[in-house]
Amino acid sequence: MKAFKIIVSSFIIICFSTVPLSSIKIHMDEFDTEFSEKARQVRNLFQDISPVNLLNGLYLTGDQMKKILALAKKAQTIKEKFLGKNAYLYISALDEAEKAYKNLFNEVMKGDPAREGGDIEREAVTINHRLKKMQDNSVRNISNEFSVLDYELSKILTPEQKQVIDTFQPCLIPPKDLKNPVRAGQASSNDRAIQILRRVRDISDRVWNHRKYRMVSHMIERFSRHRSIMTEKEKGKELERLLFLFDKVRSMSNTDFEFEKENIAEELKPADRVHELREEIHKREPYQRRPKASKAVRFLLHKRVIPILEERIAKAS
Repeated sequence: MKAFKIIVSSFIIICFSTVPLSSIKIHMDEFDTEFSEKARQVRNLFQDISPVNLLNGLYLTGDQMKKILALAKKAQTIKEKFLGKNAYLYISALDEAEKAYKNLFNEVMKGDPAREGGDIEREAVTINHRLKKMQDNSVRNISNEFSVLDYELSKILTPEQKQVIDTFQPCLIPPKDLKNPVRAGQASSNDRAIQILRRVRDISDRVWNHRKYRMVSHMIERFSRHRSIMTEKEKGKELERLLFLFDKVRSMSNTDFEFEKENIAEELKPADRVHELREEIHKREPYQRRPKASKAVRFLLHKRVIPILEERIAKAS
């Protein structure tokens, strides 16, 4: 988005190169406001689409929707109650922070670096520490209440639905596992992976031996390009792993393959290191300063889900 803004800004400057500079500034200010508003609208639409994709893929029953709706409303009540109770304290602290930060800004604008131990610097550091402490306390209290909702939500969802949520990433177009005829509330699915395994089994020995390195390397390169960039060493290890897996699949009897296909399909997908590292950082970060909650709570008990579930429940009844 930043690159797009720079390109468009450059285009406007070129187009209006014969207009007085004061006029250009007015146009640019108007553009900045329009751009920010348009970017906000697009971002909100994307955030509206993702939960709908997830809900469509979960195939919730009417009873599940009603129970989840009740929990989602309870989650919003917890947030609103806590914010309302502490609103005066937060506003007061923010007013103090605004004053302290302005003083510090004016001080450093004189050209000298901020001095540790100076009155203005000490005031800014003190209020900054106070704000962080208030936020930590807020996060701790809300997280405790969310953990109760998380437990209640876990009793509503099936194991397959939980798996879909755990692997779900906000998206415009959902993966195949979130579409018909796969119903996450009824059964798990590795249709695409199993289809690949069947094709590998159907390839003749001559063709497989001649093309297997190129075929598997192409799969790895595609994954690295679109999902998680891999080092050459990681690509080499993944090539060995997948070749071994495919050779194993090709040597299996039809009966053994049909019996083991779901488990083998789970092994087919390379590890998404970007996602793993992001989750690891999330777990290890000591000061996240946002309520700790499972993906199920973050996705299904979000305020955006409430009107969607209300509409679907109304239509169903």
